[in-house]
Amino acid sequence: MCKHKTWDEFLAYPTVKIVKVKDRYLGGIRYAMMLAIFAYIIGYVIVYDQGYNECIVPDGSIELSLQKPPGMVYPSNYSYCLQNPNPNISDPLPCVVVDESDVYQPVDQTNAMYIISRYSQTHQTHNPNCTLDANGMPGPCSQPWIPMNESDDLNKSYAVGIETFTIRFRCFFQAREFFMETRNDYYSQSCAEMKGKLENYNGDKIASYGANGSDIISLQTILNAAGVDLNELQDYPPDHEQKESNRHAGVVLFFGIDFDGVYKQDVEYTYSVTQVPKVEYKVTLSTYVGSNERLITDTHGVKIFFVFSGSICRFDFQTMLIQMVAGLGLLSVATLTTDFLMQYIMPLRTAYVRYKYKETEHHDILRKKFTRRQLDTLEISQDTENTSVHNNGKRENRLSANKSDEYARLDD
Repeated sequence: MCKHKTWDEFLAYPTVKIVKVKDRYLGGIRYAMMLAIFAYIIGYVIVYDQGYNECIVPDGSIELSLQKPPGMVYPSNYSYCLQNPNPNISDPLPCVVVDESDVYQPVDQTNAMYIISRYSQTHQTHNPNCTLDANGMPGPCSQPWIPMNESDDLNKSYAVGIETFTIRFRCFFQAREFFMETRNDYYSQSCAEMKGKLENYNGDKIASYGANGSDIISLQTILNAAGVDLNELQDYPPDHEQKESNRHAGVVLFFGIDFDGVYKQDVEYTYSVTQVPKVEYKVTLSTYVGSNERLITDTHGVKIFFVFSGSICRFDFQTMLIQMVAGLGLLSVATLTTDFLMQYIMPLRTAYVRYKYKETEHHDILRKKFTRRQLDTLEISQDTENTSVHNNGKRENRLSANKSDEYARLDD
């Protein structure tokens, strides 16, 4: 053991001692903080933030269809078409009148759609310079397919007027955990039973939907909500390469569907659209035409991913209890802060620290005094020591006249 140290010193047990500090300033600070924390728990956590609800993110899906609007379409009316050249358009191309079957291509992802804005087609044939083996089967070859015509490789066109095409939405959700527990149809609904709205990228409402069987929205409205113009130049690729317009390169959009509902209140949904910046989208298809020919179709367009989020909630007593217990734990902050002020900031901190911290005599010494009379004497001596500390505090206050006078004026 170290010199002048005993096991009693090393293994000392600090326990709590209750000291009633008669200082209205410290007490006022503590109760004010406790009141503020209590108001936060009840006012914000429980009432405003509805901390008594149990919420889950619902699962959702959507049925989609695309339709060309009726009427005659004139490519000469569109500035991005070579039929009506415009000097402000950097990459005009010949335009072709199309319908939904031409531009709406199947995709392998669920809850997604792809609308073609530009395509190019190349007819290819087997390379006659490739050798055949002894059995007449194709042998080694570095380029198995070659264009049938050199000019055919530049056959590029825009699909005219795709912004006017309309998309029909039929969405639905299910809060599966709640639905499996209760079999309540509230937790599994179609958007046709709800009210909804479309917000732009700034969060402003631009249209209302719902409660009419399905929602029909034009592609132009979706692009406006995302702040996308197909004729604008992209920031991609880098500066040293030629820039392309969104129509020419393709864009990727995330279409969010947020469901929001609390049990016994109507569920509502919100559409919101955002663009993935500096990303283009293309799909290449290969179609065999006979045994020696194929058609390569390279397409660019608008790819839309549909994502589901939000919260479906119900009252849950256990959730409320957890929120309240977690919030009440903040009450200890009031005590810790008040203790810090008492020990390090207040003018009478020296006296308060002496009242707060006490050390007993060593275990062996107390064992020797283990009689009723001696323990009673020990209690009397402790009371005397407390009185001495109080007197010493007064003596220190007289030595610190300026601070004590200032504190006395505050006390009055």
